[in-house]
Amino acid sequence: MLLRYSEWENEESTDAKWWLTEQHENWATSDKEWIHEANDLPNPESLISVVDNDNEEWLVLEGYPEWAEPKALVFLSSRCSGQ
Repeated sequence: MLLRYSEWENEESTDAKWWLTEQHENWATSDKEWIHEANDLPNPESLISVVDNDNEEWLVLEGYPEWAEPKALVFLSSRCSGQ
């Protein structure tokens, strides 16, 4: 059986998937420093062999995991914006 999408979400959803457990949290490091850190790469085995909530093992045959840096919120007061 192939599972393309969870029945509880639509195809366009960007929420976390149960089969994608690898996270990237090291956004404070500069790009120049990060490029030299090998210990910050996702574990390929955990991207391929996954276990669901019923303790059933699955193999991910096709997947496109992405990690995006959270967008920084910038607040401008009326004093700073010149208004």
